[in-house]
Amino acid sequence: MGGSLPCAAARSSERAADPGIDARFLMTKLTAIVCFGLPEQQVDILMEGLNGTASEPMRWVVFGCDANLLGALYKLWGETTELIAVIIPASTEGLEEAALTILQSERIPLSETVWVLGPAVAWPGPDDARAILHSTGGRLDSLVTRLADLAARI
Repeated sequence: MGGSLPCAAARSSERAADPGIDARFLMTKLTAIVCFGLPEQQVDILMEGLNGTASEPMRWVVFGCDANLLGALYKLWGETTELIAVIIPASTEGLEEAALTILQSERIPLSETVWVLGPAVAWPGPDDARAILHSTGGRLDSLVTRLADLAARI
């Protein structure tokens, strides 16, 4: 692995509603966005897209497999955002319980989280999460838009 995080880029201002969002999402505050198996470069794009907006969560929890890129994320965002970075193997299989245990130890209620699962993650996500979004590995503009739209409804 390895590489660098993308620079901030202009984002589309279009906001499209996601009709498939569970109503639970609208009922409570958004404590954290949890990125599980999402490449660190894509996490950076999501963080940039929501930074400073009303949609920005109180915390980001990032489960990633590249220690250098997780370190770069923390260096870039750690002073302005509460970021919990957790290194995991490239294969996320069997790590679901560990991820849930970490959230529990950080006192982050699942009902106040939105999960963004990477394209290679087979796990459907936790049942109690407010919303679960799946990255297809393509452009993230629509994912940023969906996250912003979801959080704006709170």
